[in-house]
Amino acid sequence: MANKFKTVLLLGLLTGIILFIGSFWGRQGLTVALIFSIAMNFISYFFSDKIALRMYRAQPVTRDEAPQLYRIMDFLCSRSDIPMPKLYIIPDDSPSSAHMFIMHPFSGRALMNLFSTHPPTHKRIERLLGHPANF
Repeated sequence: MANKFKTVLLLGLLTGIILFIGSFWGRQGLTVALIFSIAMNFISYFFSDKIALRMYRAQPVTRDEAPQLYRIMDFLCSRSDIPMPKLYIIPDDSPSSAHMFIMHPFSGRALMNLFSTHPPTHKRIERLLGHPANF
């Protein structure tokens, strides 16, 4: 609940700043700033997960391609009583990281960066995937 409050607070603050800047150009500037703020908030709320997936060039992964990841996510989701998110892998050789995008209970996405030089252990994957989603 605290994360949702912080998100609303930060988007509201950003909207206020945009409206303040738009007010320098009078009523017309304020109208343009309001339309821009509404569009920005709509896009960031409903499409931020898709934007992040494209930015990282993430590839969807199936249960056959990454059975260990699916077992861990099944465990975490059953423990937290949330639906199973779609899993994506980032094709990159940077250090291992995981990100969760759960905006609505039924449209979650898990983004995992796996690299071959130091494959993460079961416990590390569980810790990486469990922490961002507050499991």
